[in-house]
Amino acid sequence: MKEGAALLQLEPFLDRYPAQLSGGERQRVAVARAIVTDSPVLLMDEPLSNLDALLRLHARAELKRLHAEVKRTTVYVTHDQIEALSMGDRIAVMKDGEIVQVDTPSVLYDRPADVFVGSFIGSPPMNFLSCRARNGTAASDAFELPGPPGMDGKELLLGIRPENIRTGEGPLRGKILVVEPLGSHALLTVQVGKDLIKVVAPADTALRADEDLRLTPEPHKIRWMDAASGRALTAPR
Repeated sequence: MKEGAALLQLEPFLDRYPAQLSGGERQRVAVARAIVTDSPVLLMDEPLSNLDALLRLHARAELKRLHAEVKRTTVYVTHDQIEALSMGDRIAVMKDGEIVQVDTPSVLYDRPADVFVGSFIGSPPMNFLSCRARNGTAASDAFELPGPPGMDGKELLLGIRPENIRTGEGPLRGKILVVEPLGSHALLTVQVGKDLIKVVAPADTALRADEDLRLTPEPHKIRWMDAASGRALTAPR
């Protein structure tokens, strides 16, 4: 009991009744009770949702540490994709009551099964650029680069993470709309043809809004999607 109380910083409330606790404190008590049981399987349904940001960060790390120590199967439900990525060994992403993809956090992030998973996992999410396959290339009004084989005439989406795009010379032509300094980096909003994308740039970038910009997506990080179905053209590995 003391370990559960210490984990969620509940020691000052051990002599109180439930009616004397706030909603967030009651939620922490429920998590602590689950942790100290000897159940072989734990089901946690958004256990940290009512905690403030700092306590949530602490509790997330401590829950993961405790899980590694007690080695009990835990089914953890959350709408917070950062929480899922940081805590899960395997993650099932659901949409409209159906499982879309089940895999490790790294595969979900790097090789999403469809546009929904790419858009949901990651902050900022994966970018998607509209294009058409033509003679071995993928082209739009704003770029032309090597495309997936055997797709001539097909409408495609080029998926690329914001941190996998380099500024400078490159095949993508865009215009900067917004520059957001975020301390460790700057986040650019760039118009590329008819699409808006996010680009992670160094914190000390000299780029400014309204500037034209050339971009290079890292070739091995490009993920091709079918524009009609939204499904990845190659299966996750």
